[in-house]
Amino acid sequence: MKPEDLKCFKEVADVIGHEGAVKELQVVIDTVEDPSHIIPDTSSLIECFDWRDTPQSGGFWANILQRVVPEPYNSSGGVWEEPNNPDSTLEEISKKVKDELVEQIRSETPVSSDGKASSYYWIELPLSERVVVDTEKGVVGFMVEEIIEHALDNDFDRGNIMKANLRVGKKSGNSVEYDTNKIQYSAERLKQRNESN
Repeated sequence: MKPEDLKCFKEVADVIGHEGAVKELQVVIDTVEDPSHIIPDTSSLIECFDWRDTPQSGGFWANILQRVVPEPYNSSGGVWEEPNNPDSTLEEISKKVKDELVEQIRSETPVSSDGKASSYYWIELPLSERVVVDTEKGVVGFMVEEIIEHALDNDFDRGNIMKANLRVGKKSGNSVEYDTNKIQYSAERLKQRNESN
């Protein structure tokens, strides 16, 4: 497998150039323990491979995803050099994305999507004991209740849809039919509520 064989190659090359994409994705191909963890047929960088399994780490790929050239990026050596303070890198990424979207969010008018980041996908979760930032892994963990409260405004039906969707086939005593019925019932209620508005 060559870097150019990965459909996510273009997404990476658009940010760090052809040569940089070849170098960085070759590192991924050479270092991932299980080649089956690389999915060459997806153009989505998020789905192509597990960022945590790479020497570059999650911060590097999060930058690429947001179309930000990772700093410090060693274009001559190819492999990204992790900064001394990964927290600030993640904070900078978050701030750049937030700054780009804040005007859309404040306008409260429907957004025409151009296929890039849109304000209706931006979720802010206040940091608390229920929102855990693990900079070593490059992940943020939280309970779904945080999304229901802060992104769905504690909406009962939308919350039920999200919870049932996450637990399908995972909760003992709940059949798949039960959870899909819950989703369908809540979606119908949501549709009826919005039709009356």
